[in-house]
Amino acid sequence: MMPYLIQMSDAAFADIPNKVVPRTVRLKDPTLTSDEATGWILDCYCEKLLYKNAKLEELFRQFPGRFDDPGCRNWFTQGQRILYVLNAFDGEVKNGGLTQFFWNCPDLILEAPEALESLGENGLVSAYDKALKGLVSNKDEWIELRKKWNNNPGNSWEPFQKSYDLLDLEWFDDAYFKTYGPSLLTRLVNYVKSHTHEFIES
Repeated sequence: MMPYLIQMSDAAFADIPNKVVPRTVRLKDPTLTSDEATGWILDCYCEKLLYKNAKLEELFRQFPGRFDDPGCRNWFTQGQRILYVLNAFDGEVKNGGLTQFFWNCPDLILEAPEALESLGENGLVSAYDKALKGLVSNKDEWIELRKKWNNNPGNSWEPFQKSYDLLDLEWFDDAYFKTYGPSLLTRLVNYVKSHTHEFIES
């Protein structure tokens, strides 16, 4: 299977953090290890290595759903898949909690723990598994809410809102913001830095 990597020299890849982190952040954090610097670096990795990857654009011609199409992600390298899945996971959880991730990214629900395990995020995997058991035990009601959401776009907010009461995952979100989130992003950035062969061809 041909990898859909971007053309970039090792030196240019290594220099991404220095180029994307704003000077004001670099002055406060010359090692570029703060949460703020990590956020800038991760955003740029996603932009350059995934969203502006010309070869992936070729692949998307076969998959109209683009990144959201599981068939498309089957062509990704392990690194591309981990970066995409966990960036989506982090963005959804930070925006509306794990409940929103489950709702907006059902195709990634089972991919997320695999990606987390690849980074050695064992504590987060355990918390995620506990939350997933709650989803499974309420799956019939959750599926019914999603049907109402799909069938009545004009009233899509109410079923989504009810899913928060159904799943009751505030405990996960609190733990993510306090403990798991910063660690995950640091590990994800370090993974990309140490697995260049899964993202670029120099």
